[in-house]
This record gives sequence, C-alpha cells and structure tokens, in this order.
Amino acid sequence: MKINIEKFEEKCELHFTATVEADEWKDAQSKATAELAKNVTVKGFRKGHAPLAQAAKYISPKDVLDKAADKAVQKAYSEMVDKNKITPAMQPELKVNEFGVDKLSFTFVVVTMPVFTLGEYKGITIEKEAIEVTDEDVNAELNNLANRNAELVVADLDYEAKLGDTVVIDFKGFVDNEAFDGGEASSYELELGTNTFVPGFEDQLVGVKTNEDRDVVLTFPHNYVANLADKEATFKVHVNAIKNKVVPEINDDLAKDADIDGVDNLEQLKEHYKTQLIDRKTKQQENSQYAKLVDKICENSTFVCHDNIVKQDAERIVKDFESRLSAQGFDVDDYLKMTGKTKDDIMNEAKVEAVKNEKHAYMYDRIAAAEGIKITPEDLENKIAEIAKQYNQSASDIKKQIGNRLNGFAFNLLQERVTEFLKTNNNI
Repeated sequence: MKINIEKFEEKCELHFTATVEADEWKDAQSKATAELAKNVTVKGFRKGHAPLAQAAKYISPKDVLDKAADKAVQKAYSEMVDKNKITPAMQPELKVNEFGVDKLSFTFVVVTMPVFTLGEYKGITIEKEAIEVTDEDVNAELNNLANRNAELVVADLDYEAKLGDTVVIDFKGFVDNEAFDGGEASSYELELGTNTFVPGFEDQLVGVKTNEDRDVVLTFPHNYVANLADKEATFKVHVNAIKNKVVPEINDDLAKDADIDGVDNLEQLKEHYKTQLIDRKTKQQENSQYAKLVDKICENSTFVCHDNIVKQDAERIVKDFESRLSAQGFDVDDYLKMTGKTKDDIMNEAKVEAVKNEKHAYMYDRIAAAEGIKITPEDLENKIAEIAKQYNQSASDIKKQIGNRLNGFAFNLLQERVTEFLKTNNNI
C-alpha cells in the first residue's frame, strides 16, 4: 500500500491518501471472495464447504470489491493512527478517489487537534481604575431599602389609580372573541408603570377606581410569542382594589428597622452601605481584571483550530441554549421574534463563544504543563471531602453526583490552581 500524507497546518487538517497496489489489491479481492464464500450454500455441499471456484459463481463482484475495500480502509486507518502517530480530533472523512477491479485509492481527510502555542503569561500588568463610591451610589441603596420597606395601603373607593399605585385586578384576555392560554388571572397585584405587562396595558388602567370594569384593548408586539404576535386583544378587567405605596422616610428610624449589626442611626447605615459597595465593586473589579488577563495571555499566544471543531462546539452551545429556553417555556422561534435575531446570528455568536472556550481550555492546560501544576488522586479526594463537608454530605454521595464527570471535575480543580498561579505572578 502506497501512502502519501499532506499536512495543512494552517487549518489543522491532514490528507492521508492510500493507494493499494495492483498485486495487493488482487490479493485483497481473493481473500474477500474466500471470506464471503463461507456464507454461500452450493447444492450438494454443506454451507461454506463448496470449492471456492464454484462458490465464487454465487458471489456478487460488487460484494467482493466492497469487502476488500473495507479491509483495506481498516488497515490504512490503523497505519495512519499507529505508525504515523496521528490523533484525529473527530471522525475522519473518507473520500474514494478510484475504486474498481484494477485499482483502489482513497483519502482520509483528518481533522487534527487544535494547536495552541503559549505566549507570555507572567509579569503582565493590567491597568485598573480607582474604586469610587459616590453619594449617589449610597443614596440609591438607601432608596432601595426604603422601597423594600414600603407599605401598600388600600385607597378610598373613589380614588383614581396613578402610576406607581398597585391595582388588584381580575382579567381575562380575548383574541377574535376567543379566550387564549395564559391570558387570565384573579386578584393579580400589578404596580402601574413597571411595564410588567404588554405595552399599553398598564397605561389604560391609569384613572380606574375600585369596583370599576374596564376593557383594555391593545395589539401584541411583532416580537411577541408566535400565536399572539401582531394580534389585537381585548382584556376584560375588574378592579378589586387600589393600593398606594407609602414609602418610609430615610432617617434614623429606617436605619434601626433595617436590623443590621452595628447600625443604630442613619450615618452608620450610610457607612455600612459604603463599605458594602466598596467590597462589591472590588470583587467585580477583581473578576474583570482577571478576565482581561486571560484575554491578554490568549492574545499573546497563537491558536489554530479546524472549523469543524468550532462548528461542533457551537452546535452543542446552541443546543444547551435551546434547552434553557425550553425550561423557561419558550422556543427558538419565540426568542428570535423577541430579539429580532436570526438563527445564523445565534450560530455565529455560539462560534465566537466556542473559539473562546477552546482557547481558554488550552491556555490552562499549557500553563499547568509549563509550571508543573498537577492534580493528584489525593487532591481530588481532599476536594471531594471539602465539598462534602460544605454541603453536609458524605464523600461517597458527592462521588455519585460527579459520576462519569470526574475528568471534568479534575480539570476544574486544575483551573483553580492555575488561576491562583496567574493572580500571584501577574499585576492585576
């Protein structure tokens, strides 16, 4: 068998062409005929025991060629993998160049593993801005606290609802005089102005009074769920009650009612929120700085990956996305209408994410190898014990939950170790 290998390193692809020489090909056909003859029944002989010359008359020439070709392909594949030390990243594509009684030639189009060449990854400085907490930031926290402690007080019967009020309503929606699924509720509390409902619904309830019945007529948006998009609907609404929001003053009493350790007055509450905001912004900045560091290391490095790997990863990402949508009661068509995107947009976004994921995975792997960072069986046992203690479970229970994902679990632990190393050896 004559072998020719063409390497296309710029796209992680290899063409492994095998040509079976004439004598070898004839021998392969003879062996194929003999093997097929074992299942041939010739009158006067037990199955598989007729002379080969007679049995051959009952064997299709096409079956002989197919059988011989299968054997040749298997042999070539073994030689490609074992003798040439080639590791396909996915199932190779088989292309038949010539196929007949006199000649067989075929090519494996092989996608090889991505190539990641690690660049500079230590001593990198990521500039960061000073963390600032303004009076406006603190006041926003105080206002949120006050609103969380607001009381809803039932208004007088002749009171007209305004934006910011909460109406307690029964409603039922109709399209073409037919009620539709999900368009009905009783004693539903709706704060006007929050845009919780379909655009136009809340605005049409401004001015209603308790015990009033009102028809709300609107058209569902174009990007709404498919069975309702662009359709006109009428909601029959009955107002059970109207509630005014009474927000407490921001003062020492609010600070005491917050029931926060060490906080007895408004000034202490402000300091509490200021410290909390600094901690929160510091954590956000740390995460942002590390993400920038990882991006910088990947920028310093080179990465080549075959399009088929990216496509395969992207398809998995899209499938996971569709599953999450389904869990929320949506499908892809609903999402496309709501966002104005196309399926190509989703796939292209997934491909970008897939490349980023591949780069990051290889980056962690290469840095671990360069720095001798390893995860031992003892490390895994200690981590499992730590998790078991955290969740008040046994180590065996945690192992059952991990199941056949132990390699992924180990790689996550490796990432943690590499992350610690990078944070220590760079200025972020």
